[in-house]
Formats: sequence, structure tokens, C-alpha cells
Amino acid sequence: MYGLSPMKNKLFTMRDCPHCRDARAFLDRRAPVYVEYDITDNPEALRDMLTLTGRAEVPTLVAGYEAVVGFNVDTWTRVVEHGEAISKEDPFRLPESVGPDPHDDD
Repeated sequence: MYGLSPMKNKLFTMRDCPHCRDARAFLDRRAPVYVEYDITDNPEALRDMLTLTGRAEVPTLVAGYEAVVGFNVDTWTRVVEHGEAISKEDPFRLPESVGPDPHDDD
């Protein structure tokens, strides 16, 4: 693999949201690589969140190819773990049925 960087989790929050504080604390412990977007005064971040989820609720987590609205430890754990697994996959790896990759050093 040519140094592809892992996908970063995206956390959409609002200022003074108690559930957002809980979600941030969870991610700080569980998945410290994330980018936080405060939609309070940021219409572009709000638009992005609406595009990704269709909902104007926080906290919202986007990890890998999944998005979850509202903080729930069990759900967020599953989504973060799935996102971590996806970020480790090589998106350009061909299926084994094609044959060995002549450029694979593994």
C-alpha cells in the first residue's frame, strides 16, 4: 500500500450540547483520530451533516461508511470498530480469484 491515510471519524456537535460532551469524551477514549465540526455557527458544516445524514440532530458520528445520529455507547462502539476495520483495508486490492498481485510485497 502506498501510505493511504486512514479515514478520520467526523463528529458533528453544537456548543452547550450535553450529549455532545459525552460523545466527545467517548471518542477521546475510544477513537482519538476524529475531526469535530461545530454546527452552531457554521452553516457549511450543517449542510455537510445534512448531506451525509439527512437529519439536523447532534451529536452525529460519521465513521467509515456509516453515520449515526444521537449518542449511544453500544451503537457508537460498533460504528467506530467498523470504521477502523474499513480504514485498514486496501481499497485497490483485487480479489484472490484474479490471481496473485505481482506488485504485492507481502
